[in-house]
Amino acid sequence: MNTNYSHKDLSGMFLPGGSMANFMFFGTNLSGANFAGADLRESILSEANLRGADLSGANLYSTDFRHADMRGVDLTDADLRNADLRGVDLRKAKVRGAKFAGADLRGAKLRGTTFDHDALDNALI
Repeated sequence: MNTNYSHKDLSGMFLPGGSMANFMFFGTNLSGANFAGADLRESILSEANLRGADLSGANLYSTDFRHADMRGVDLTDADLRNADLRGVDLRKAKVRGAKFAGADLRGAKLRGTTFDHDALDNALI
């Protein structure tokens, strides 16, 4: 891991297009944060609060989101291939154009979230 921001309050953080690959945000409050177009690949966001965050167009390849609160998050056009989304709360998330191929969504709460017809190819649900 490059940088560790675990258990911090970074709510409302504004870093669109930022490069944060391999960062650790375990249990971090990132509610309302703007990471649109950011590179967060292979980062750890387990148990993070991402409620209402903007991750549209972000590179989230192989990112660990286990048990994160992602209600209402914007994942439009995000790359979540091979991401670990076990037990996340994705209710009412915006996922149009997002790629979930190979992602693990077992135990995720998905009510009110509509996926593109091929977005979940090879995903575990």
